Amino acid sequence: MSASTVQALLAIKANTRVALATALTERNAECEALRLKLSMLSAQPAATKPVVAKERVLPAHWQAAREHAMRTGKCVRVN
Repeated sequence: MSASTVQALLAIKANTRVALATALTERNAECEALRLKLSMLSAQPAATKPVVAKERVLPAHWQAAREHAMRTGKCVRVN
């Protein structure tokens, strides 16, 4: 039942509470089914290739500072 159908039911004053409650229940069930379908679609993995990070090559002075830090166990500042 679409939203316009519910609006049409509400516009007619002769409808009983039972008819309106039934229409509302059907509409809520529809919405819940659509939410479930949406959640299932969003849970599927995207069809993209995984991004592989390239190994970063450090400049020579950074490599030297890193080796010195590992040898001495101290922090080194590199500019």
